[in-house]
This record gives sequence, C-alpha cells and structure tokens, in this order.
Amino acid sequence: MLLRKTLLYLPSNALGPLIQLGTILVWTFWLSPADLGIYALVTALQDLVHLASVTWWSQYVLRYLGIRGEETRRIQDRTELAVLAVMGVAQAAIVPGLILLAVTGTVDALLLASITGASVARSIVVHWGVRARAEQRIGINGLAQTLAPALSLVFALLLFHAFAPSLTVIFAGMALGHLVVAALILRPLGLVPVTPHLDREILHTGLRYGTLATLGAVFAWVSMQSVRFTTDVILGTAAVGLMTVGWGIGQRIATQIAVIATAAIFPHAIARAREEGAMAGFNQLAAAGPILIAALLPATVGGMLVAAPLADLLTAGPYREATATILPYAMLAGAFRVFRHHYLDEVLQLAERPDIMTKLDAFEAVATVILCVLGTLLYGMMGGAAGCLAASAVTTVIAIFAMPPQADVRLSARQIGPSVMATAAMAAIVIAMPEPRHLAELTASIAAGSATYALTLAALERRRLRAWLSTSSVSAS
Repeated sequence: MLLRKTLLYLPSNALGPLIQLGTILVWTFWLSPADLGIYALVTALQDLVHLASVTWWSQYVLRYLGIRGEETRRIQDRTELAVLAVMGVAQAAIVPGLILLAVTGTVDALLLASITGASVARSIVVHWGVRARAEQRIGINGLAQTLAPALSLVFALLLFHAFAPSLTVIFAGMALGHLVVAALILRPLGLVPVTPHLDREILHTGLRYGTLATLGAVFAWVSMQSVRFTTDVILGTAAVGLMTVGWGIGQRIATQIAVIATAAIFPHAIARAREEGAMAGFNQLAAAGPILIAALLPATVGGMLVAAPLADLLTAGPYREATATILPYAMLAGAFRVFRHHYLDEVLQLAERPDIMTKLDAFEAVATVILCVLGTLLYGMMGGAAGCLAASAVTTVIAIFAMPPQADVRLSARQIGPSVMATAAMAAIVIAMPEPRHLAELTASIAAGSATYALTLAALERRRLRAWLSTSSVSAS
C-alpha cells in the first residue's frame, strides 16, 4: 500500500521539480547575473514570508486534518479561509518593505507590485498543496506542484513577447500562474461555498502546534538561503546570480527526490498511529529511511559526476563555471538536509516533539551563518557553499542521536548496503563513459547510470522485490 501510494505521487513530484529546474535554466539565457541575483534573493524572501505567515497553519492541517469529524472539519475550513485572508493582507504589507530592506539591487514600484502579488498567490497554492497531501488527494497535490510553476513560466514568456524581458514580467507571470491554479483547486478542496470565520479554539490549537514548527522552518530557511545573502553582502548581487544556478539546482533536486520518495509516508504513518497506536506509526516511518537513501544516494552522486557537462550544456555562458563548481556542494548539502527534514523530522512530528526539531534547526542556522561567512571571506562562492555543507552534515549526525527512544531511526548496513553498492556500480559506468559533449550524450550517460543502478539494486534486492510483487498480486485479486 505504501509503495503504491508513493508511486502515485511520483508523476507530479517528478514533473514539478523538472519544471522549476527548467525555469532556472531558462532565466540564465534571459537575465544578467545581477538580475538573476535579485530574482534569487526575492524568491528566497518570498519563501521566508510564507514560512512566517502560513506554515504554522499548514503544519496543523497536515497533522490533524484527517482526524477531524464532519462538524469540526467544517469549522476548520472556515477558519482556514479566514487565516489565508488575514495572512495574505499581512504579506501584502510586509513583502515590499522587506524587499527594499534586504535587496541591494534596484527595485521599482511596478516590480514591487508584481513581487507582492506573486508572493500572496504562491503562498496560497503552496498551502493548498499541503492540504491536498494531508487528504491524500494526489491529483490536486499534483496540480499545485506542476501546473502552477508551468503556467508561471508560460505566462512570463508570453509577457516577454508582449512587452520585454524583465523581472517585473517574470513575477507578473508567477502571480497569474498561481492565481489560475488557486481558482481551479478551490472548489475540489471543498472550500466553496465556505464563509471565512476565525474559530478561537481551532486557531489556538493550530498556533500551539504550529508555532514551534514554523520557528524551525524559519531556521531551516536561514540554513538554506543564508549563502545567497552572505554572497550579496560580501561579493555583490551579480555573484548571487552566478552561484544561484548551481545552488538552486542542487538543493531543488535533493528536496524533490525526498518528496518523491516520502510524500505518501507521513500521512500514512499518521493514519496507522491513529488506528493501531503510536508504535505502528513509528514502524511505518522506519520504512522511509531506506526508501529515501535508495532515491537520494544515486541522484546525489550522479549529480556530482555530471556537474561540469550539465553546466556546459544547459546554462548560458556566464553561469557555466560557477554552476559546475557550486553544484557538487549543493547536492551534498541538500542530501544531508532533506534526509533530516523528510525522515528524522517527521519522526519528531509524529512523536509531537517539535521542540527538538526547533533546537536542531536553530543549531544548523547558527552554524551555517558562521561557517558560510568564514568560507565566503576565505574562498569566495565555493567556500560559502562548503560552509553550508559542513553545517548540514554535522546537524544531521547530531539529529540521529537526538531521536526519542521509542523511534528506531538508525539504518543498518543491510538496509542501505544494496543502495550503496548499486550507486558504486552506477558511478563506475558514468565515469567510464566519455565526457558528454552534446545534450544527447549527457542524456545517454544519465540513462546508462540510472539503468545500471536500477538493475543492480533489483538484483541485490530480488527477494524483497519478489515478496512485494507477490503481495501486490494477492491484493489485486
């Protein structure tokens, strides 16, 4: 059942990041490094505002939506619309000032307006994607993850031809794309016709549960995004643009692979815990570790191996050297971070120990800022990325030993050994192949490595695979 649900989430969870990665690469051909630097800083600040204003409610919905009765669910839906309305107004007031304060490049009134509209619309769609995941509404979750970024890109390119390429047009396209998707999924989510109304009891519960998680998410934002702002202060906005392609690609690949591997696990674990007790939920989450390693390890190693040809073939000239240099660090840092957030942190959520999550996030945030600043001062962009990697690695190791005693999260050699050996076989094949000079050769290298990994892993795990296929056949009949 768990593997089936994970596979059902796969198309949208794979396509969404591909569109977002493609968007970053497209902008390298349209924007100067300085403009791309502003774009990167602005999108990072959009994420921060969303985290600070809406994440507490999203965490509450993800944890408790499925266990509410019909009447409480109706009251919660009314409260949700009121929360989103209030937070939308708050974002519209906060975003312009925050942009002017934190971004050193030139930002005019029209650009501020398009950024603000994009921030509010994007925040709503991101939350409704979380809500759809909580309800295990795979189709709606897919619309939020894939159609919104796709339409954002399409609208921006159409506006390029109607006007001229600019940051204002890009964020206007983002706003339009997310508004269209919000309108499409509002009714299927059951939020029409619902009258907004804040329920104090639900609001209090949501704040109590979600505040620490939100604080942790803000700390996590510092860990992920501080390298951009450190680079801006020390090296300038153009340097942010140069490094943001490799950093963004690496982080996004790692994050989305984790989402692909684990999207169905946490809601399923919550359901098991509700029906069979907390230990059943923990046992369900324990299955996430090997699955996550099996997905994350080959992607991380493979990304590091093809970083140089990927940068040469898929990015514009000014960005190639920095992308090839930064991408391996970004892949490794992203792998450590998502292993903690999509495996260890979900164990803590099920155990209702957000305090531990917050302490870990705070530690990583402080360590990241310190090491990133030192690395940037000493070695430039590469040093900043290495500082982020070191902070993420140390925090993940600490997190493993900070888990509650009832949750066994340590992975044995038997659980991860096949993935390690299959990854080694994949790496050997990729290294043995000639360095790609064309996109077709890069695609062939990636395909050969992927096929080697899949076949090797299937051979090493043939007993488990045979048992799963047997179980699936019995269930289908």
